[in-house]
Amino acid sequence: MNGIELIKNEYQSINKTKVSKMKCSSCKQEGHNKRSCKKMTTPVSAPKLNAETDINVIPQVKVESYDYSSIPSILQKALDSNIVDTTRLMEKCGDICIKDHLDILSKTISTSWAPCKATIVSVIAKIVHPDYDTRLHQAKMEGGRSLRTIDGNYVSNYLYKIGVYDTSTAFALTRSFEKPEPFNKEYSGMISPPKSKISFLNIVELINTKIDTHLNNDILVYLLSFLKNRKEKTTTLKNSIVISSKDMNILDISKSLDEINKLGSGASVIPVIIVHTLLSVIQPYLWVGISMKPLKEHTAPDNHSKSYGDIEGLDMSSICKIAIEVKHKIKIDDTIVAIFDEKTKNEDIPLKFIITTAKTERNIVQSNICIDTLNGFVISHLQQTLFHERKICLIFIHELRTQIVSYKNMSISIKESINEILTSLLVSPSL
Repeated sequence: MNGIELIKNEYQSINKTKVSKMKCSSCKQEGHNKRSCKKMTTPVSAPKLNAETDINVIPQVKVESYDYSSIPSILQKALDSNIVDTTRLMEKCGDICIKDHLDILSKTISTSWAPCKATIVSVIAKIVHPDYDTRLHQAKMEGGRSLRTIDGNYVSNYLYKIGVYDTSTAFALTRSFEKPEPFNKEYSGMISPPKSKISFLNIVELINTKIDTHLNNDILVYLLSFLKNRKEKTTTLKNSIVISSKDMNILDISKSLDEINKLGSGASVIPVIIVHTLLSVIQPYLWVGISMKPLKEHTAPDNHSKSYGDIEGLDMSSICKIAIEVKHKIKIDDTIVAIFDEKTKNEDIPLKFIITTAKTERNIVQSNICIDTLNGFVISHLQQTLFHERKICLIFIHELRTQIVSYKNMSISIKESINEILTSLLVSPSL
């Protein structure tokens, strides 16, 4: 072995000795360091085992789901109930008589369905989940849930399909119910009519403070029983047929209109239906090429529906050529004229009328607007149409009766009263 090889071997021997004397700081064994230790289960670069104390761990939010699928069967069971027990409903709860408030809600649906619908969904949601305070009607409220969703998915749609509700619209689509406030007595939403607001808030407070499952069921059965009876009476009226070939005259109609105009609360939409029906039957004779726009439900102001009046006649290009504003028992003043004129003055509308059931003199005012009474307007146009159709009076009364008994936003009592007047006219001798 030469000198170079001897030095090389000695150097390697020294290195082996150094390595063998290395001690691992982790396992305390010689021959390796911490980085190459085989007993380490985690890399040196890995976080420390107690690193979770250095990290803000966000706990998982518990999402609760509520099952309301039993609602349709509960509704149907209530509808099928032939016994309506009003004992608990007539008892005083403090200063509240529940039945009185339920009667207000049911009798005002011809003005607004929303308070009655809101009461029904509040009660049934309470029946299904007694721990839920239904005054908390929005999910963003603490402890709240979306009554609007419950109504739309399980209540309104179902009751509409079986003909108990007139529409499938959920109560909360009425803006006055969408305030982000609990339904307590201080609720600021402008629910109308005002007496229905009071009744709704009183009942909702009661069912959430006086926990009584039997009482809640009685409330549900009572309201649904009213709606079921309403449906049956409406169906009977719609299916009834009055056959008449009577030679009716204008005086017959004038007398009947006078009787109808004497009807009380809830009859404000009747003059609108009378005028719309009249124009629909005389239009083919007097205004060829004009069609009457379908009568919208008489519950929203014109400025929300962007119309020129309560009744409109459109030409073949859907341009308004007839605009009529109808008032019930309201004297026509300068303000009413100015508002109607503002809506119509920039449009090419040849025929413009403001009709009222109040006493007034026929008059032509600014922008060729004609003011007339309901009787005067009907008689004048029937007389013109007699030139073309001798039986126009009989045609008009037949059609008017059909429209009245088929109209949705009208109380059964008003329908029955008008049906009696018109049926009597159709079957009795001429005046």
